[in-house]
Amino acid sequence: VVNKSDGALLPAANRTAADYRRALHLIRPSSPHWRTPVSQCSALDGKGIPEIWSIVERYRTTMTASGAFAARRAEQARAWLWSEATENLLARLRSHPGVGKRVEEIEKAVAAGKLSPTAGARRLLEAFEG
Repeated sequence: VVNKSDGALLPAANRTAADYRRALHLIRPSSPHWRTPVSQCSALDGKGIPEIWSIVERYRTTMTASGAFAARRAEQARAWLWSEATENLLARLRSHPGVGKRVEEIEKAVAAGKLSPTAGARRLLEAFEG
């Protein structure tokens, strides 16, 4: 959506919209069910706002009907699951007393090149597991 499509900015908005249309032809759509349209509006005048809302509704209808909307939400939920698990595990790892005693020593050895990051991580996990 190109806003400010009014007054003295209308020519620049028209060029920007044309540039976006050309650019969108060069990239693969993120979904085979939807090609992103380019629209212009003027929030000042209210021009184009109903058309933009219509595009939003069409997008939701199309993506829901194809199953792509639910699939994307499911993938986002899976990604969130692993993000939460990672954050919780790292918090537990960092707060573990056995790990805390070894962190500085292991970080220094890795930074100095005396220990590989993989070996350092293994040692942190060994301290965590007891």
